[in-house]
Amino acid sequence: MKKTLLTVLVLISVLSLFIGCGSKKETAGTAKEETKVYTLKMSTVLPESDQLPIHMQKLADSLLARSNGRLKIEVLAAGVLGDTVQVLEQAKSGMNVAVILDAGRFADYVPAMNIFEAPYIFNNYEEALKFTQSDMFKGWVKEAEQYGIHVSSWNWFQGARHYWTQKEMKSIADFKNLKIRTGSSPMWQEIIKAFGATPVAIAGNEVYSALQQKVVDGMDAQITTSGNYEEVLSYITKTNQFLLLSGIVVGQGWYSSLPADLQMMLDEEVAKFGTEYSNYMLNNLASMEAELIKRGFTINDFDLDAAKKATDVVYDKFPGFRDLKTQIRTIVEK
Repeated sequence: MKKTLLTVLVLISVLSLFIGCGSKKETAGTAKEETKVYTLKMSTVLPESDQLPIHMQKLADSLLARSNGRLKIEVLAAGVLGDTVQVLEQAKSGMNVAVILDAGRFADYVPAMNIFEAPYIFNNYEEALKFTQSDMFKGWVKEAEQYGIHVSSWNWFQGARHYWTQKEMKSIADFKNLKIRTGSSPMWQEIIKAFGATPVAIAGNEVYSALQQKVVDGMDAQITTSGNYEEVLSYITKTNQFLLLSGIVVGQGWYSSLPADLQMMLDEEVAKFGTEYSNYMLNNLASMEAELIKRGFTINDFDLDAAKKATDVVYDKFPGFRDLKTQIRTIVEK
């Protein structure tokens, strides 16, 4: 019995040793996880002076403090990492980059998303924001994950889209034969065609030179757009053809590598500062318009009924979009 008891005691001691070692390894692993620093490079093609990168930096500062230094965002403006599509491809490949993305580029993966920037689909920012909370929109976001795209939030409002030109635009007929710079979005291009002009896709950092060299006669942009465009353009026509509400996205692969608490912090902080940025834009729109007038622009209203009538044909350019418009209007009008 003494021999048996001694054997049992030895086994218990050995077992305790293994358990203790395992516990120490687990504790060490957890501690390592809690001190690891994750870095995310957040890209925009807009200049550092624009409110978008300014609010991105506020987001970075807040997230660094909230995560106790574990999640660091480096804001890179002026297209340092490349244009929007290039950075999105980097994110999809698993790189630690984020980019602000409009619905037109998102539609390359989820075609239905094109309708988010269809002509006059939303009457105001509140309607657009309400739609982003719908099951339909959340389904599109989920669908994008299979392409390696994670949407942290879709609530960064850059304003209504208008036409900036050298020529004064008083009617739909005035758009005929004009070349208007726009992005690569098929929806944006079809809207310009519906106005009677010719769309020309040019990267954001090349717009000024294209206008200066008269490669194009104007551009579509928001009142909130930064740049010395008064040097090459004279008129802003408030056509309000769509509302530019964008999302900040990261690669699904990189996002999945974050601990769960940092995933939550990232999404919550991106949404928080998206709201702050949007409110800033809405609250300062009048002063921004006044500043543009002071700098030499003439800002005119436009016959929106005529614009809506002219652009209604756009819904027939995308199969199923007329029915989809009805569904979306039902959602936002509830």
